[in-house]
Amino acid sequence: MKLHHPRYTKLAKTVYRCSVLLDINDEYLALEWVEPETLAQKMLDCVESVLIHALQPELNVAKRRRPTVDLPVHIHVQNYVDSDFLDGLMLWQRTGEPMTFAPALNGRNKN
Repeated sequence: MKLHHPRYTKLAKTVYRCSVLLDINDEYLALEWVEPETLAQKMLDCVESVLIHALQPELNVAKRRRPTVDLPVHIHVQNYVDSDFLDGLMLWQRTGEPMTFAPALNGRNKN
């Protein structure tokens, strides 16, 4: 695993958990409930591809190129830990269109 490389030894590491919720006519549906499972996997792949392309993380190299999405993707990152890391970030990508970024601050007090 790349995080075990000696250059990362003294760095603090944080694992972030992600939940994907679909907004369907103002009702929220967890990705885990989507059927068939192949559709859920395709949706997860789209979300993952858009995030990796937008954030360009050092350790994820497979999906850094502009993703081709078959489904429109709108991502709103909400961070509920004691950090503002990516909190309020919004990403949009539609089929055949460039990605749109909107760093949004919602003013929540993290203290």
